[in-house]
Amino acid sequence: MKNLEHYKNLSEKLVSILNLETVPVAVQFSTEAPEGVPQLEENTKACSMLDVARLEGKVFHTKSSNHTCKNGSHYLGMTKSFKGLETGDWYAGQYPDKGRSMYPSPVVARRNNEFYIKIDEETVNVISYAPLDNCPFDSQLGGIVVVLMCNPKQALYLARAATYHMGGVVKGITGPSTCSIVMAGPFKQGEMLTTLGCYGGRLFVKVKTEDEFVGFPVEQLDNIVDALHRLVSDRPDLKVLLAEKVGTHHEATQEEIDAQVASGIHAK
Repeated sequence: MKNLEHYKNLSEKLVSILNLETVPVAVQFSTEAPEGVPQLEENTKACSMLDVARLEGKVFHTKSSNHTCKNGSHYLGMTKSFKGLETGDWYAGQYPDKGRSMYPSPVVARRNNEFYIKIDEETVNVISYAPLDNCPFDSQLGGIVVVLMCNPKQALYLARAATYHMGGVVKGITGPSTCSIVMAGPFKQGEMLTTLGCYGGRLFVKVKTEDEFVGFPVEQLDNIVDALHRLVSDRPDLKVLLAEKVGTHHEATQEEIDAQVASGIHAK
C-alpha cells in the first residue's frame, strides 16, 4: 500500500507543522468505487460527509442515493440541474418550502450562478472519502482533492506553501456553496481555493466559528508539505507566529523588527 503510507506520512507532517486540530480529508471523484472501500450506510450532505471521515475516521464511498443535498450532488457532477436552480427561483424563493431566501430576486441569483464551480453533470458516479492519514485511493481511478478546516493564519501558511515553488496566488471565493469551491474547484481547476464557507456548510458541518475551508488537488500535497517545512525551518519567527493560539495577537520582538530593515544580500 505505497499510496497509503505516502499519504499517511504527508498528512502527519501537515497536521504537525500547521498545528491542525483535525486530519485533512481526501475526497475522490470517480466513475467506479475504489476496491475494498465500503459504501456509506447513511444518507447525508456532501459537506457533512467530511465530518464522517475526519471526526469518525471512516473510509467510504458514496453514490448519488447517499446525497441528500440536491445542490451539492449537482455541483459535484453526480446529478443534473434541478428546476429553479439555473433560473434563480430556488435561491430567491421563500425559505423553507419555496427556496433558500438567499437573494431578493431570481435575477440576482442568476448573476451569482456563474461564479459557482461545477463538475460536468453526470460525469461522477462515485465520491469517496477518507482521512488523509488513512487514504487508500489511487489517482488512476479518479481525481483526489484534499479538504481541511483551519483558522485564517493556518490558511495563510497553506496559501504561501502552495505558491512557494512556482509563484502565483491562491484565490478565495465566498458566495457559492462550500462544496463548489473547495471540492469541485480544485478538482476542475487544479489549484488551491479557500472559502469562508456557505450557510449550509456552517449549519451542517462541525466547523468552528473562527475556521475557514481550504481545498487543493492532491498533486500539490508533496510540494505544500515541503514548502511548509522549509518556511518554518528557515524562518524561526514564522514558526513562533504559527504556534500562537486563536484569540491572541503577536507582539513583534526587536529581532523581528531589525530583520525587516536588514540590508540584504546585495548590501555593500
